[in-house]
Amino acid sequence: MSTEKITTRPDFPRPGRAQALTGDEVEKVFERFSPTYEQQAADVWDALEEQDLKVWITDGGEHDGEMICAGRAYDDAALVIHLEDPNEALAVAAARDAGKLDDYIASGLA
Repeated sequence: MSTEKITTRPDFPRPGRAQALTGDEVEKVFERFSPTYEQQAADVWDALEEQDLKVWITDGGEHDGEMICAGRAYDDAALVIHLEDPNEALAVAAARDAGKLDDYIASGLA
């Protein structure tokens, strides 16, 4: 498991990491570093910071993938959003598209 923890908001899309699609590929919000993935990560980060939470990104390893964590203090995650989990990524995208990302986050913090 990687120990890298990014606690300062990255510039999204992250330089050197964002990937462009080739050919007939269909972009999915849970495909790491795709433009849609990067935009969703930025939106989630910003929404969490707006709630006065400490936010960080960490890599849970090859099985868990990248996640955004938030809490009242670093190392005290009250909310974990798995960016690469298809079900969670699609739920976040649906909430974001409906203008209800704050509600989605609040339900995870409850």
